[in-house]
Amino acid sequence: MILNEPGQIFMLERSCYYIGQDIVANGCSAYAGLPGVVTEIRDGGDKETDNPAADIYCQFTLPENARFRAALADRFSMPANEIPLDTVIMAPGMLEPKMAYQINPATAALYALFCCAGCADENSSRILGVSADSACLGAEMSRQVRNNKKFNIDGKFSLEAFDVRADHYDDGGYTWTAENDTDYFDYTISPVEYLTPEPARNGGSA
Repeated sequence: MILNEPGQIFMLERSCYYIGQDIVANGCSAYAGLPGVVTEIRDGGDKETDNPAADIYCQFTLPENARFRAALADRFSMPANEIPLDTVIMAPGMLEPKMAYQINPATAALYALFCCAGCADENSSRILGVSADSACLGAEMSRQVRNNKKFNIDGKFSLEAFDVRADHYDDGGYTWTAENDTDYFDYTISPVEYLTPEPARNGGSA
């Protein structure tokens, strides 16, 4: 199984990983402290490693901090700018999602908080968090709205003057939208589908 489409979600025990997810490498790998994003997830026969769980492919970003770069160079025994940062395969236990909620696999519904923006010639969308409790995502959405005064994603879009509306849906979803004649910006909480590890074959690990 290979996941590489933006927004595809993979549930592993009580944690979720998804394409486009912001993560930080923890102390279980040499990349400890590096921020990055999940670009691909492989499980079952499509894995490239012997990880007992899934292979999580990450693209890391090298911080500008000189002291951190020097420590990283010592750790890898090579100049910091030569350390591989793209398509790095990590085990789930080596990663800490920047926004993490514990998931109950037995829960009937799983919700995601989406952030979307668009203008006449460009659109952008990303998942900000996944949880079985839509109220947790609602609290995060409120925090984002309060803190994001200019309503932008990655500096690409900005709405200074806009009309705002909120919509509730029967499936538990919720949308907050700010828009004007040419641009829009919204947060949406909605139920999502997800994939789980493939069954073990011949007594092996998935």
